[in-house]
Amino acid sequence: MLWCELPEVMKSGVLETIDPTERKRQEAMFEVITSEASYLKSLNILGSHFMDSPELQADTAQSVVEKSQQRVLFGNVKGVLEASEKFLTALRQRQRKSYVISTISDIIEEHATQYFDIYIKYCSHQVYQDRILKELGKNPRFVEAVRRLEQCSTAQCLSFQSFLVLPMQRITRLPLLVDAICHRCEEGSDEFVRTDKALKSINKVVHDCNEGARKMERMEELIALQPLIEFAVKPVALVSSNRWLLRRGEVLLVTEEFKSPLRKKIKTKPVYMFLFNDLLLMCKKKSDIKYRVLDYANRNMTKVEVANEPSIQMKYLLSLILLENSNGKTKDFLICAESETDKTRWLDAFSPPKAEHEGERVYGAWDCPQVQAIHNYTPQQPDELALHEGDVINVLRKLPDGWYHGERLCDGVQGWFPANHTENIRNEHIRARNLLQRYRLLAASKHLISATMTMKAAAKSNKSVKGIL
Repeated sequence: MLWCELPEVMKSGVLETIDPTERKRQEAMFEVITSEASYLKSLNILGSHFMDSPELQADTAQSVVEKSQQRVLFGNVKGVLEASEKFLTALRQRQRKSYVISTISDIIEEHATQYFDIYIKYCSHQVYQDRILKELGKNPRFVEAVRRLEQCSTAQCLSFQSFLVLPMQRITRLPLLVDAICHRCEEGSDEFVRTDKALKSINKVVHDCNEGARKMERMEELIALQPLIEFAVKPVALVSSNRWLLRRGEVLLVTEEFKSPLRKKIKTKPVYMFLFNDLLLMCKKKSDIKYRVLDYANRNMTKVEVANEPSIQMKYLLSLILLENSNGKTKDFLICAESETDKTRWLDAFSPPKAEHEGERVYGAWDCPQVQAIHNYTPQQPDELALHEGDVINVLRKLPDGWYHGERLCDGVQGWFPANHTENIRNEHIRARNLLQRYRLLAASKHLISATMTMKAAAKSNKSVKGIL
């Protein structure tokens, strides 16, 4: 049913006088209400027909699931049900006040900011839900029980899985519905501002849902990888909620064996690398799936660049420097990628983000300077960051006009702020920079000494030849 088809609307005569744009706005708001009612009806089927069925309860004689499996499948369903009931009740109460709805944007913003966290939790755990469903799909008793429930008229012949994905589908559809209302508001009006604020709030929930799901997927990948990796050096805990895999693959480790100052032999051996957002592992492949870690370094303690080694006749060479390895020492390696594409992709994976504007400096979250607020700052624009004395911020961008963009550590909120309200803090970024400068100086000295020895050896060889002649 459409808003214009409601009996009270048709009887009122408002359809003859209402502005066409306002009528569209009324229809857009009405769609939020009716679609929420339809969604809640389907949620109730998930709860009463599937979740509460004896077959899918863990402590009944007919049960085909274990308690842990039941908890993963339905753990957050009640919370989502309660959030939807509360949301729809508020929308219906507003609708009952007048058949011409004033606004629902305030209700949407309130529920998005106060009650929709349950959607983030639900979507974040969907990866576990999918895994449990896959496991249970191998259980004939479970498959048969679910088939019977799906064929019941209550389920309208829809699949169990289609009911489980309802919360994710609903929360990702809401921004489209709110955006439709926003487009029917006069730009710059109070209602436009309210609706735009509501849209930003609901978009943040969707963003957090996506991030939560991505985080759990990454965690699953790490959990699966951990038993395949053993350490020949001091071990580190691989599984972390803030770690994810960026790139993995085999390269050749290139070494030079000097038989004399003028004679050398090039040797290569395969090394398998795992590059995470904050860590590099250099491994020896023990089998098709097992790896032994030979060395590692924090990602901010690595430096990769195109190698300039004219004496080595190999393509796709890269210089890899571990400024501080597993033993706290600086080590450098010459590695050879499989192809030009492979070389470029390794180089990109190790490199920080690139600046887009002249004078701008951009940092990766894994290797960025930190500042501490020394003065309070009240944002003047929506994209600015509030500062309170003592706040610590990771700086992700610096502009030449004295403005920084960063992330406040206490809550993860990002925004722009004036640099003169902060002071620099000594952190790992500065330590890594100092270690790199030290390495450059030592490498230059080593190169000079090596060149001098080569020249002396060559001169001595020439003298010997002349003596023979």
